[in-house]
Amino acid sequence: MGGLRELAEGVHVLPGPTNIGVLLLPGGGALAVDSGLDESSARKLLRAVDALGRSLTAVVNTHSHADHVGGNRFLVERTGCKVLAPAAEASLLRAPIWEPIYLWGGARPPVALCNKFLMAPASSVDRLLEPGPVELFGLPLELVPLGGHSPGQLGVLVGDILFAADAYFDPPVLGKHGLPYFADPARALEDLQTVQDRAPGLVVPSHGEPLSAPSVALAANRRAILDGIELVADLLQEAGQALSTDEVVAGVLTAMRLHVAELGRYHLLRATVFSYLTYLTDRQRLTFHLEGGRLCWLPAT
Repeated sequence: MGGLRELAEGVHVLPGPTNIGVLLLPGGGALAVDSGLDESSARKLLRAVDALGRSLTAVVNTHSHADHVGGNRFLVERTGCKVLAPAAEASLLRAPIWEPIYLWGGARPPVALCNKFLMAPASSVDRLLEPGPVELFGLPLELVPLGGHSPGQLGVLVGDILFAADAYFDPPVLGKHGLPYFADPARALEDLQTVQDRAPGLVVPSHGEPLSAPSVALAANRRAILDGIELVADLLQEAGQALSTDEVVAGVLTAMRLHVAELGRYHLLRATVFSYLTYLTDRQRLTFHLEGGRLCWLPAT
C-alpha cells in the first residue's frame, strides 16, 4: 500500500488493494471513505490520519462488501469513530454472515465461504445514508447512487472529486478477474454513464488509479459487461438444446479460460453469470424451465 496522496485541499486517498478516501473536516477530525479489508488496512488508515495531525471522526462505507468494511470494527474499538452506511447495505454490516448466505443460495454456507474476503467482522452502524446532498460533520458532500455492483452502493462526491466505489474497475483489474462482479448489469451500465456525467474533476475507483479522464476505463467496463452478456446468449444459441444453470456457468468459465479452484471466487463468478441470465430473461431473449430436477435455459423463440 502506498503512502497518502493529496488529491485536492483536504481530500486524500490512501492507495491499496481497496483505496480509502481521507477527507479533512472543517471543524477538525477526518472522515474516511471505506476502511479496507481488515485490521491491517485500518491500522494504515489510522497512521495516515495521524500523520495529518487529525483524529478519525467517522467512516462512510460505500457498500457492504468485506473489502470495504473489514476495518470498521477495529477502528470503532480503537477510536470510537462513527460508522455511516447506505440504508440498503447496513444490515450486512451488522450481520455479515448474510453475504456468504446469499452467495450460497440463502442457506447456511460452508466454512470455506466464511472467510475475511466474504465476511467482515460485524460492525455497528450509527447513521443510515440515502442518495443526495448531505452535510456530514460540517463537510458538504453528495452521495451518488451507484447500485449496479451492490444494490445500495453510494459514491461520495466531494467538490469535483468522485469516490466511485466499485461502479467500475481499472482495465488491469478487469483482465485479472475475467468477469467483473455486478449484481445488476443494466444498472451497472447506467452507473458507468453516471460516473462519466458526475465527475467533472477526478474519479477515484476503489480498485485502481484516480483518473481525470475515465472514459477509456468506463468503456472497458461497458465492453466487459456487454461481452459477458453476449457470451451467455451465444453459448445457449450454439448449444442447440437447453442447458442447465451449472452447464451455462461451466461454459462461460471454459470460454473465458478461467481456471477456478477457490469456492468464494467460483460463487462470485457464478453470481455474475446469474445476473446475465436475469438481464437476458428480462429482455425476453432467454427462457427457462425445470427439467429432470434441473433449472434449464434456452433462447426464447
